[in-house]
Amino acid sequence: QKTKDRAREIEGALDWMRSNGVSPADEDEPKSPFDNVASVQISKRSPKQRMNEINDIMNWMRNPQDESLDPTGDFTKIDQMLPTKKGQKPEERARDIESALDWMRNHDVSPEDEEFIDEFQKLGSVPMTRRTPEDREKEENDIMNWLRNGKSDSDDPNGDFTRVDQILPKKKGQKAKSRAREIEGALDWMRSNGVSPEEV
Repeated sequence: QKTKDRAREIEGALDWMRSNGVSPADEDEPKSPFDNVASVQISKRSPKQRMNEINDIMNWMRNPQDESLDPTGDFTKIDQMLPTKKGQKPEERARDIESALDWMRNHDVSPEDEEFIDEFQKLGSVPMTRRTPEDREKEENDIMNWLRNGKSDSDDPNGDFTRVDQILPKKKGQKAKSRAREIEGALDWMRSNGVSPEEV
């Protein structure tokens, strides 16, 4: 990291602290909307992989008798577990099934786990993103461009990428693609939970 880039990050952190009434000399930890959040759940799969799975689920929904479209039977199991919504379109249903499968993968759970099925039935809903995989992939690409262009303000007009980049811990040797996915995942979580990046 170049000295100028590091100086810009430090200045940004100090600016954030000043605008939120926090002093670097404060002994108490600063309060943040994230204080009550254990971690931000980031999908293990890329938006493109998730979009492909939605397409696979849509194909299965069009031809449910074709077992080759659901070789593991997971689509069928999740479809049977999820409550149906009145007036729900097939694409919305496919997104719900994919979101449930993604959640299960992120929590190392299988639809065959008996304990999980009991717990799953108790859940009111499975945390799902409000944005389409296409929107998420576009934003991930925008973040990649922002990172490649030296975190240029022109590539981050509302400053959200910068804000989230400053609060997420940096990993040694982390590649830009991985960093972009983390930033996009955090932004998606914020939007899905009604947290604005400006509040952070």
